[in-house]
Amino acid sequence: MTVEHRRELVERVFGGAAKKGMKIDDDPLFMSWVEQWIANEIDMGELRRRYTDLRRLRHQERRQRKSGTVVDASVPPAAVPAPERGDQANAPLDSNSLEAVLLSLQKHVEAHADAVSRERRNEG
Repeated sequence: MTVEHRRELVERVFGGAAKKGMKIDDDPLFMSWVEQWIANEIDMGELRRRYTDLRRLRHQERRQRKSGTVVDASVPPAAVPAPERGDQANAPLDSNSLEAVLLSLQKHVEAHADAVSRERRNEG
């Protein structure tokens, strides 16, 4: 998939989500990861993993603020434990919406890969 196609896909999926009222996370770190995906530097699985780690870190920060403890910024997000199932209800809606957008983006990528694969089989 070309860089242009990836950028168009991101714009279409993010734009469609915005039209439905979904808030897209505009965190500069997240957006830099989207740009890395567009540039084909990371795959969709890595983008989703990084975003999940970022959500875990945010969740831990919120819990620590509530309890009055200090967040250790030196701890990498992957080392942060996943929120307990009951805590998912406290996750911001934009996180859930963005996860749906990322899943949609991943489905588009997979569909494109399948179409390219079928086209190659038909040519051969």
